[in-house]
Amino acid sequence: MNKKYFHNHLALPVPLLGCLLVTACTQQVEHDSTATEFKIGNTPAKVTHVNKYISNKGILSGHDYGSSYSFAYQLTVPDLKIDWQSRDEPKEAKLCQSSLLMLKSIGKHTSYTDEETVTKITTRYAKFVDNRFLFKLFGDAYWTYISQEDYLKKTTECVVAAIPNERHYE
Repeated sequence: MNKKYFHNHLALPVPLLGCLLVTACTQQVEHDSTATEFKIGNTPAKVTHVNKYISNKGILSGHDYGSSYSFAYQLTVPDLKIDWQSRDEPKEAKLCQSSLLMLKSIGKHTSYTDEETVTKITTRYAKFVDNRFLFKLFGDAYWTYISQEDYLKKTTECVVAAIPNERHYE
């Protein structure tokens, strides 16, 4: 093999390959979840708390290049075909007229500006809007945020249930 061939064709890929091998890392993702069943009046429901752990380690070096943790909640009411997912922690559910579901949740929300980062714990209220028809196969179903006043108005006509959860935010 002549020296010119090596210099022109192999000189660039060898260091590049070596660099990729040294800095390459593996990503390990782990999930665990806990599910708790409860009732809103006579209607069965389930809340699931999902934890997700991600770690990145160098293949050759074994160095830990970073790890992260996140969690999410999922609330399911199978009889009504209702599903809610969020990083907010669900605290309370109200079921009205056997189909209107409202939810109180608490979450940590961060806003960023050039000058500062502000993190605060906020309580949010949501209502499930169900415009589905024909055995709930067609139409729209979605969650919309409502005011605290709207949430509190319907207390007398609704069944209220505390939602069992991890209590990240009291």
